[in-house]
Amino acid sequence: MKSKKTLGLICVILTLFLSGCGPQSKAEHRTDVVMGTLMQQTLYIQGENDNITREIFGLSDELEKDFLSKRVEGSEVFLINSRSGSAFRVSDRMKEMINNCMQVSEASEGAFDIFHGRLVQLWDIDSAATKEVQDYKPPVKTAIDEALKTGGYQNVQMQENALSLQEFCLLDPGAVGKGIALDEIAAYLRDKPEITGASVSVGGSVLVYGIKPDKSPWCIGITDPFNKKGQLGFLEIKEECYIATSGDYERFAMGNGKVYHHILDPATGYPADNGVKSVTIVSREGWLSDALSTACFVLGTEKGLVLAEEFGSEALFVTADGQILMTEGMKSLFRQTKP
Repeated sequence: MKSKKTLGLICVILTLFLSGCGPQSKAEHRTDVVMGTLMQQTLYIQGENDNITREIFGLSDELEKDFLSKRVEGSEVFLINSRSGSAFRVSDRMKEMINNCMQVSEASEGAFDIFHGRLVQLWDIDSAATKEVQDYKPPVKTAIDEALKTGGYQNVQMQENALSLQEFCLLDPGAVGKGIALDEIAAYLRDKPEITGASVSVGGSVLVYGIKPDKSPWCIGITDPFNKKGQLGFLEIKEECYIATSGDYERFAMGNGKVYHHILDPATGYPADNGVKSVTIVSREGWLSDALSTACFVLGTEKGLVLAEEFGSEALFVTADGQILMTEGMKSLFRQTKP
């Protein structure tokens, strides 16, 4: 007869063996184009369910077409802009988005503002960048001044679900669209217990969800704004969060020997010019990380660092002269790539 000690040892070994025989998470990858940019998914799934990556893409595509697009007829943003100058009853989801964005607009003194759609339309940097225009001609100052006068969150009224825009004031949620998509993806994933971990990126915005099978931290690279094919460093992330980066290297057009990037300063109506090359934000919500990356880029390092901390977020700035400035909390996350 085996001793109690031997039996106990056998039980321990058997328990360890059986625990290792449970369902293992397998990686599923998918790349799509959504919202005019790349969506890349890495999902760790227990069991068999290869539909989830397709469902996530479908969710994001539907969000753009039904809610966020300023170009697709029938989307809520398109309908709102078609009624500029009059009242429009918006959905609860739109009301929440607008109220959230208004908070950042007020706190940043207008550095972030989704109601300057006419100004964005006037510059049309995205279209010029896509076509790689080399002889881009910026809009004339009189047109810029007119767009500034009619646009902006000060020309918007929201009472319950009734939204009123001053005539010619247009809504453009492009600066928060990717983050909103990631918020919806995270909500979807929470209803999928078979998903143990995920990393989803939409353009320059990233969602980190759950844990990796080996329990190691997620490593999220930060693009070097002086060489967008290289990395400045990476973030070691151990919990669910959202990372967004805004930089002058992302979308731009060239003309008259100048580079015109897509991040416009509502104070001047021109591309922001304050010595900042890029801003990376780590936040608790996707829309907020997007909004703050834009606001902080426009505000510059001093005010931007204060704003990020005001919203409980971390920020990393890269300046035009190569300096790296960051909040205290970001210092524990950032690892710089060795030269």
